[in-house]
Amino acid sequence: MSGGWKTRSVVHEVGLLPMKQRLNSGIAPMLLVTVCLLMVWAWTKPNYQGDAIFYGQSVLRFESNPADAKAYYEAGHLLWRPLGHALWIGLRPVLAGVLPGEPLLQVLAALQAVSLLSTWLCAVFLTALLLRCCKGTTAVLLAGCWILWNPVVNYGPSGSSYMTSLCALAACVWGIVKAVEARAQGGSGFVWSWISGVALAIASLFWFPTILVVPAAALMAMVWRKDATLEWRGQLRQRIPLAGHLTLSCVLAVTLATLWAIEGMGLRTPAEFTAWFSASSHDKAPQRSLLPLLTGLPRAFLDLGSEALLFKRVVLRDPYAPVNWAKLILLGVGKLFIPLLFLMASAVLVWVSRNSQRLGMVLAAGMIPMLVFAVYSSMRPRRSGFCR
Repeated sequence: MSGGWKTRSVVHEVGLLPMKQRLNSGIAPMLLVTVCLLMVWAWTKPNYQGDAIFYGQSVLRFESNPADAKAYYEAGHLLWRPLGHALWIGLRPVLAGVLPGEPLLQVLAALQAVSLLSTWLCAVFLTALLLRCCKGTTAVLLAGCWILWNPVVNYGPSGSSYMTSLCALAACVWGIVKAVEARAQGGSGFVWSWISGVALAIASLFWFPTILVVPAAALMAMVWRKDATLEWRGQLRQRIPLAGHLTLSCVLAVTLATLWAIEGMGLRTPAEFTAWFSASSHDKAPQRSLLPLLTGLPRAFLDLGSEALLFKRVVLRDPYAPVNWAKLILLGVGKLFIPLLFLMASAVLVWVSRNSQRLGMVLAAGMIPMLVFAVYSSMRPRRSGFCR
């Protein structure tokens, strides 16, 4: 008996913990998720780069002519081009050695490096959050599923701003969790709530529609992890300052960044500001059609390839390239309905579980505004397949 006790003591002393304990320790899950992400990057190739090339061209135009600033300070991705520009200037000696005589590729390389780093950091934040809610094995599996998500595979190495915005949003959620934990331990939590607000502002400045999740972030600060020593009303009174600090810091950061851009562009009148902000829609006018949403929403989760085009040909009865339903079924058109079934199943599980209903409220507060924005965007015609 004593020999066995000594063996277990030595095992724990030298750090040779059982696999389950190592997976729950925090370091092992991070390493596994990192390895998984590296394998995905090594074995996959993105189908598209989004608008990264347009970002690089805007940076080069601004470098040669600072008066051409409106495309540089685009409202939809306010900080992305300036960030790429600053990195290009700072790393120019290194980039020029690797890509001599190719300034556009140098700018794209800088943006892609930020995008890759942001994807990894987002995976780390996600794993850390999952370890707060479930065991290490489950956290690794869920983080691995996220890594295999179509937008992550495609936008991670692209040089577009979306993964950096998502990384900042994940940092915001992590800050909220830390603020609530600090509050539960007797602290104020205000430092973490301000960090969360600034992170949410940064996410919005890399992709402006992220500003729509501010109410969800404030709600999460109030309902995350019920305090067993307080009733709901008492907890809300205690948490409202956290939500207020988060919202205030986010609004201040977005306002300061916008004023900086306005000064850089030399805007002086409300009409000039409205014209600049409206230019981020790239002269797209709404159309009365929800058809793009039928394939656009599933595309956010899965790579549909050319099947989305075939689906539209069936619905619109294209006379020049006729496609029938039988062919679509053979090609696996059912993939279009997988994300919808997943969302419906998730909603049902959240609804029937009392412990998950608070999280369901937060998800609804974040998803509904985004879905409304997605519907509105789907009713706008695409231009050459890009949405800059």
